[in-house]
Amino acid sequence: MQSLSSIRRDVRALVQSRAYAQLDAYYADLEQQDWADTENPGAPYFEAANSGTLFDYSTVSYQDASDFLQAWIAACPDSYHAQLVMGNFCYGRAADIRGYGWADSVTQDRWLGAALACESSAAALLQAMALSPRPIAACVTMMQLAAHFKEPYWLRALFTGNPPATLTHDDIEEEGLMDAALAHLASVGVPRLAQAPQALPAWLAPRAEHEMEQAKDYWLLRALELRPGHLGALTAYAQYLQPRWGGSYEDIDGMASGPLCAALTEPQRNAIRWIGIYDSLDSYPEPDDTEAVDEYGRIFESFLARELRPTERGMALGYYAQFASYSLQDQARARALHGQSVAAFGPNEYFAQVDGPFRSFAHVSIIHHQPDDDGAFKRVLERMCGWDQVATAHALAAVAHQFGRWGFAQDPARAQQLLDRAAVLAADQMDDDFNVLAAAAMLWDGGDHEQGYFLSRQLADRRVPDAACSMYDIHRGFRDNTPDSYLDNEVRDQWLARAVEDGSPLAKYNMAHRNIFDGEMDFSRRENLDRVLWLLQGAREEPRAEALARLRIGVLLRDHGTEQEQQEGVRAYLRPLVEEDDDWRAGRASAEIALAYTHGRGAKKNRFAAIEWAQHACRLQPDDEDIEDIQAQVMNSHSLVKTIGTVFGAYLGRGGVSAEDLPPKPAAQ
Repeated sequence: MQSLSSIRRDVRALVQSRAYAQLDAYYADLEQQDWADTENPGAPYFEAANSGTLFDYSTVSYQDASDFLQAWIAACPDSYHAQLVMGNFCYGRAADIRGYGWADSVTQDRWLGAALACESSAAALLQAMALSPRPIAACVTMMQLAAHFKEPYWLRALFTGNPPATLTHDDIEEEGLMDAALAHLASVGVPRLAQAPQALPAWLAPRAEHEMEQAKDYWLLRALELRPGHLGALTAYAQYLQPRWGGSYEDIDGMASGPLCAALTEPQRNAIRWIGIYDSLDSYPEPDDTEAVDEYGRIFESFLARELRPTERGMALGYYAQFASYSLQDQARARALHGQSVAAFGPNEYFAQVDGPFRSFAHVSIIHHQPDDDGAFKRVLERMCGWDQVATAHALAAVAHQFGRWGFAQDPARAQQLLDRAAVLAADQMDDDFNVLAAAAMLWDGGDHEQGYFLSRQLADRRVPDAACSMYDIHRGFRDNTPDSYLDNEVRDQWLARAVEDGSPLAKYNMAHRNIFDGEMDFSRRENLDRVLWLLQGAREEPRAEALARLRIGVLLRDHGTEQEQQEGVRAYLRPLVEEDDDWRAGRASAEIALAYTHGRGAKKNRFAAIEWAQHACRLQPDDEDIEDIQAQVMNSHSLVKTIGTVFGAYLGRGGVSAEDLPPKPAAQ
């Protein structure tokens, strides 16, 4: 079967021309090729049936994708693949609605929105199952849906012989919850299921009682009935035997050694085992943890001694290389293992994610200057650019073409083409640790200042998020070992203004900080106060600046706001910071509250409360000079007579405060 990148190009051309019948025939041919594949069934066919293969989501909206899929279904009502891709699309959007944090961080409106998307997904998948004699891919997605979320209530009702019904407003007691969930559904282009299917596909077997609760088992068995030992179905199922899903590594190994996998070859069974082994290596040990380092080394060597397919050997060698770089601190060995990893993978194969071995390979090449004598790093960049999906690879390949690095021919025109595509892809990949800006920073940190600056500037010119901030950091000398030739205050300020214009939360904080502390802004003018408050509120979108922004907002409102805003600054912004785990922020907020009670801004004027807050701040941060200065203001400590008078007056005024006016009591030792 052709590569996924080749399939992607073909189907996107058919999507562009809206050639529904040809698209259907193309997928039917892919499915037939997959059916004939005994070595690796499911790959890349399963991936090809995901909507991301048909649509470039860096330029196509979810709504446009949904509209096309619905048009495909309308044009080809008997199409198995149209329903399959729609089911996969809705399942993927359910995951987007839920988000990717821990379950306890997901709000009820998002859980409900995901459930509605799962209803639409399950209905499309059931329809797909009724349209094909071998709907293995539809069964696998249904298995994943059941494991990742839960089956829709109406689907369970169909199996138990009860009337099926979709979720409605009447099912949800909390006011506004369903409307919020429907808004999530609309935001990702998922059509709401109007009516639940009234019957199951005739070929589906009845469900045993235990299969009602273990739905993923039922759907796996349906896939294996259609094709025993289907590797794609088995590997998808094994993912849900990991500890994070309530399973164990023993469960995965037991599955690989058990009857479900009896028809597999030993390399295929080891593909199942790799899922557990990889998951167990969640973080590499520190170099000085000799026992753990030795144990990790034994795990890699033991696995690599087995019979392996090219995919698992390439992956294991890549992670072994990353381990060698980090835990063994042996960069030459890491580079050799990276080269072996690239050679082991099949044609056009490599790690899809930029974080992990690819980042490690770049690190040993750029930071540790390991030469690319075997051309492995060049081949990796070429493969990943061929996928046309990975911004960081495009960015590094652009640098390679601009400067003739890693064996690439110097070709500035090609570099510009790659940068244009990198900028488009980067918009949805900034959450990756090794994103395009991290690649530029790595070049800089490796001593390649010209190359790092080139990439940063090119990305900033294309308005890649936060690239202007990188330029600001370079020109203000924030980066380590910045040559004097890059320091330029005028250019620095231009890039900061550009970053704010681009909407960068971090830039908004930096601009607000400058306006507050450079002494040039008159906050008695309301427009100036509102401007800086706007910057700080925008800065709260950046996790690194969120708490500091709240601190600055609280102080600004206390000092320059209306009487009501002064109270809001103390109560809504400063007080919550006192309860946080960060001692610096809690200490500084406590000191600022002390000033509020000292001057009667945002709190009633009371010396006793002010002194209590100042002392609390000093307990949290005993060596902080700024906090000590605030304590001195509160205590009038520049004058012994005034200090004594302040303390005595505070003692007399302590009856005028309540518990709400005082800081938290120190924790018992």
